[in-house]
Amino acid sequence: MKVFENVKRYVVLACAVIALLLCVGCAGKLKNPVVELEGAPTGNCAFYSQMKNEKTLLKDQRVYGVTISSDGRHMAIHQLFKTDMIINPENGWQLALDKGTTFQAFSPDGKALLTSTDEVIRIRALQTGETIHEWGSLDSPRHVSYSSDGKMLAYSTKTSVRVINVEDGKLLFERPMEDCVAFFSPDCQRLAVVTKKNVAGRPFEYITGTIWLLDATVGLFADDELHLYDLASGQTIVDQTLVDSVAVSTQFSHDGRFLALGALKDWETAGFGEIRLYDPASGKTMYSWTAPQELRGIALSPDGNLLTTYSALRGADMMTYDLVNGRKVQQFTSEEAAGIMDATYSPDGRYLAMAIQAYPVGGQGAIVLFDVVNGRVAYSNITQKAIYSVDFFPDGNVLAACSEEGVRLIPLTELQ
Repeated sequence: MKVFENVKRYVVLACAVIALLLCVGCAGKLKNPVVELEGAPTGNCAFYSQMKNEKTLLKDQRVYGVTISSDGRHMAIHQLFKTDMIINPENGWQLALDKGTTFQAFSPDGKALLTSTDEVIRIRALQTGETIHEWGSLDSPRHVSYSSDGKMLAYSTKTSVRVINVEDGKLLFERPMEDCVAFFSPDCQRLAVVTKKNVAGRPFEYITGTIWLLDATVGLFADDELHLYDLASGQTIVDQTLVDSVAVSTQFSHDGRFLALGALKDWETAGFGEIRLYDPASGKTMYSWTAPQELRGIALSPDGNLLTTYSALRGADMMTYDLVNGRKVQQFTSEEAAGIMDATYSPDGRYLAMAIQAYPVGGQGAIVLFDVVNGRVAYSNITQKAIYSVDFFPDGNVLAACSEEGVRLIPLTELQ
């Protein structure tokens, strides 16, 4: 009987993925969104461009997400309730961070590692392990991020959010704020801050632009807040309370043209997600619409012209909007038991990768790669375990998929 049930669940997922792929295939082609990769990373990325076969890291270990350095040489591995680990996928080199040490980011050039403890923020050279900068006696730094030029750090504590100069540690900006994440605009002129209310039973992690709700239970909703500041003048550009909502994804477009917010509303009142686009200069809302699903997150194309929303609940919904013309251009829905855990665009904008989980939780999953240019599925693979997240290496030649079976590296150079 148990064998029969496992087979039945696998067939259900297969049907769900097939239905999902058929719906995507019917969406048709989009205007070519592919962008040229200026200054595309080289060095160890040549290793990935030559990969012919899949490779699995940390086999049979549960991995929720990875952060990949800009040069593609290192990956930070995120495992719930475990110390973060740094891996070189090419030669297998590993660095297990000390207990109590949290990975925060790679430097923009990929050569340094940013970590924190309860009292210290530290920048270390990846090659030598040498400490480059260190700031101590801090009030429990929680989330730390680099500016894109590598000259500033933003970090939150129990009581405030601060911006400091990397070279001399000088305090450049500070606001009283509890339990928040902060990140810079691409031009380093503005700081976006999302406050997370202290609601019992609602831990969260901040991984590559998405706030992951690790305990998504009924009653977790609170009035999260979005703030946007001009760093030169200290002026508040946006100061907004998200009533009965959780901010699940907040990202600047790659060109800094807008700030996108994806919020999940309390399903007992509204039951839907909400998308807002803000003008970073004026703080005005450029667009606002309701996403007809329980929102998991958003994905932005590299050119900033496409925005995709996705849901992790039963009956996986994914919608893509053309932000230039203000219209919906793609939609698919799987009525079977599958939800989308993560979605991301390739660096050149050609592909949209999706991580899919079957229900009940603990079942199979799937990896789907959609060719945005040609309007077709370029790759799909049903897996024995749920896929939690997907991420592209900087040159776009390899896709990393995280699950309970480890991190799968999937070469894409043979795709047509």
